[in-house]
This record gives sequence, C-alpha cells and structure tokens, in this order.
Amino acid sequence: MDPSGGYINFNGAKGPAGAVHIAAAGTAPLDDFSCYPPYTNGQCRYGDYSMAQAYNGRIYMAAEYVGSGPRGTLSNWGTRLYWTR
Repeated sequence: MDPSGGYINFNGAKGPAGAVHIAAAGTAPLDDFSCYPPYTNGQCRYGDYSMAQAYNGRIYMAAEYVGSGPRGTLSNWGTRLYWTR
C-alpha cells in the first residue's frame, strides 16, 4: 500500500472502535533520500511527522502521505491536514 494518512475512532473506555478512515490516500510508493545509502541501512525514515489536537469539539490532525502533487528534490511525500466532524 502506498503511504496514506488515516485515523480510527477511539472510545476512552473501550479503546479503538470501528474501521480505519483514510483521510489522504497515497498514490505512489515512497521515494525519499532516506531510503538510499549512505542515509540508511535499508529502511526508509518515514512517519515521524504527524499530530492531533482537540479544539472546539473537533480533532484536527496532520499526517505524512505520498500524494499526486509535484515531488521535491529529495522526496515525494507531503503533509495532509484533516479533521473529524
């Protein structure tokens, strides 16, 4: 699966509940400078830029994903912002 941004609902008493919701579907495999020597030992560095914040009754989130937009010089991932209703 291509790197995507998603979330799952969480019940404070019971834990994760329901299906995974894909907020930003990936469109290609990760192609990042961290996937190639001398920057890695064969494992790409990915997924460490995400966040969630509660504000005014909503949960706002951000996550890395590989979208269809133009790629940068060193990588093809971007950041997607989304929220729950």
